[in-house]
Amino acid sequence: MIQFLVAKNLARAYWFVRPSFGIRGEAGMISSIGIVHLSKNRLYSNQVDNNRAIPNCPRELQSDLRHQGKDFELICYTSQRIFGLLMDLTNDFSKLSYRKSSFHRVFRIIWIESGFPNFPPKPRTEKELREFVHKLTTFKYLNNSHKAATILRKLFANDKLGFMHSLKYCNKLIDFFLDKNDEIMIKRIFRRMEKDNKKPNAMTFNLLGKHYLKDTSIVRERLAIWEAILMRMKSLDVKADLCTYYISLSLMPTEVPAKQELKQLILSHGLHRAASQFQDIHIVDMLNRGRSLSEILKYYHSTDGRLDVNCMNSIIYKFLQTENDFEGAWNFMIQENKLRGINPKSSTMTIFMKHARECKRLRTMIQILNSFAEIYKLKSSPALRIMMQSLLTDNTLEKDWTPHILTFVYIRHFQSSINNHQRKDILLKQLAHKFNFEFEESLSYENLNNVDKRIFDVLNSMVIRDPVTDFNEVDENEWMENIIKDCRTAAY
Repeated sequence: MIQFLVAKNLARAYWFVRPSFGIRGEAGMISSIGIVHLSKNRLYSNQVDNNRAIPNCPRELQSDLRHQGKDFELICYTSQRIFGLLMDLTNDFSKLSYRKSSFHRVFRIIWIESGFPNFPPKPRTEKELREFVHKLTTFKYLNNSHKAATILRKLFANDKLGFMHSLKYCNKLIDFFLDKNDEIMIKRIFRRMEKDNKKPNAMTFNLLGKHYLKDTSIVRERLAIWEAILMRMKSLDVKADLCTYYISLSLMPTEVPAKQELKQLILSHGLHRAASQFQDIHIVDMLNRGRSLSEILKYYHSTDGRLDVNCMNSIIYKFLQTENDFEGAWNFMIQENKLRGINPKSSTMTIFMKHARECKRLRTMIQILNSFAEIYKLKSSPALRIMMQSLLTDNTLEKDWTPHILTFVYIRHFQSSINNHQRKDILLKQLAHKFNFEFEESLSYENLNNVDKRIFDVLNSMVIRDPVTDFNEVDENEWMENIIKDCRTAAY
C-alpha cells in the first residue's frame, strides 16, 4: 500500500492498483460523465492564491475535446469508469454529508500568515498542542515552512502524543508533507498507520488526489490518476465521501456525457445544496458551452444551492470578457456583497485588474487597488504584480511622471502586501532600471516632500465612485501631467 500511496509517477501509480480491480474491459461501468478541470481557490487566481480545482481563466477551460478524436474517446471512457467506481464506493447516499473542514482542506485557498505561532509553554496541555498542530498544518508561514516541518516531525516521533497518530491528524500531516514533497515523511506516516492498524479513509485518498493532480494539466492524465486512486480505495474497501464526488465532478470536462449524469445524481440526492462547488462547476460549464449572460444570471439567482465568491467571480468574468461591461460587473459585486454577504477575494480583484490592464486603463487600476483596500480592507499581491507588469510593458507612458505612481503604489500597497508575503526583489529591480528610480527601504509618506505628498494624496483619493465614467478611456500622460501641475501650483 505504501508503495502506491507515495508513487509520483502516473504509470507506476496506475499499475500498482490496476491488478486489484481486474481486467479493464470487464470493469462494468454504469454510465458516462464529464467535468471541467478546475483547481482549488480557483478561477482567475494564480497558483499561490488558488482554492479549487479550476484553471486560472475560463478560456483555458475550453478544451475543444470533440476535435481530439481518440483522446476524447479515452476521456469519455475513463470518466465512465470513474462514475462506476463512485457507485461501487457508495452504499448509502444519505451518509454523504458536507464537512466544511474537509472541503476546505481539499478545495482551499492557501491562507498565508506572516507571524509564526508560538510553541505552547510548559506545562503544555493536549488541547494546546492540538491547536498548535492545526495552525501549522492549515496555514502557510512564509520563510518558516522548514521550521514548521521540523517541529511536526519531532511531535510525530513522540509516542506519548497519541493524538498525533490518530487518523485525523495523520491526514493533516499527510497534507502538509505532500505539499513539501517529503516522501520519506509520508512513508513514515503510512508505516505508523499500518503499525497501529489504522486504515486510510476517503479523506486520505482525497488529499493524495489533490497532490498528484498538481503534476499535470492534461485532462486524460488527471482522470487516469484519479481513476487509479479510486481503484485503490475499492481494493481497500474505503467508501467515498462527498468530497470524493466533487473532486470527480471537477475533473471531468464539460463535453463528457458522464458529467451530466453525475450532476443529476448529485441533484437527485440533494447533495448540491451544502457545497458551493456544485454551483461553481455548473456555472463554469455554462461558460464553456457559450451560454449568454442572461442565462447564467437566471441560473445564479434561481439555484437553491450555496453560492460563494467563486460563483460570483464567474459572473464578473462574463460581464467583463463577453459583454465588456465594467459597470455591470462592479455593481454586481457590490450587490452580492450587500444582499448575500459574499465578500470579494484576491481572485475577484485580480479579475478586474487583468481586464483593466487588457484595456490599458492605468487610472482604473489605481482606483481598483484603492477601492478594494478602502471598502473591503483587501490587498492582493497578484493584482499588484499585474499593475507593475503593466508599467513595465506599456511603452506609451512618459517616464518622467511614472516614479510618482511607483512611489504611491509602493508606500500605499506594496509595503503591506507583497513586501510581507512574496519576494519582490526582481520586480522592483526591473522597475528601477526602466524608470531610473530607486526603491529605498526608508521610503515612506513622512519622508516625501510637499509636492510628492500632494500627488500621493490625490492618487490615494481615487476610488471607483461611478463605474460608468471611471472606466472611460483617458490620455494617461495628460491625466498624470495635470495632477503634477496642479499639485506643484498648490504647493508653491
